[in-house]
Amino acid sequence: MDDSVGVVPDLAEGLIGANSTCVAIGTLAQCDGITRIELTDEEPGVVAGSEVAFDGVILTPSKRLSVRSAHDEALLEINVPTDATRLRIWANDRSEPDCILVWARGDS
Repeated sequence: MDDSVGVVPDLAEGLIGANSTCVAIGTLAQCDGITRIELTDEEPGVVAGSEVAFDGVILTPSKRLSVRSAHDEALLEINVPTDATRLRIWANDRSEPDCILVWARGDS
């Protein structure tokens, strides 16, 4: 999410909620353990044990992309080269993943 314009979508059903400014993804319940999240702009290649949960473009006019907690705390941030960023997100479970990889690509 680019926090200058991001509006968090609802997670009504399923793992992912998305709109033009934000992608929300469910994680492992806190009482069940820790979720590992990685944010990268380097193409990851094959992500063993995971499947693509999201592949799309969000607006990033500030050219900053952040992974934020449910309490709106920035957990990870990177600079992106353009004002629209393609995201591909892998997760290792369809309902409560404990490993999530977010690949941000500026040439959407």
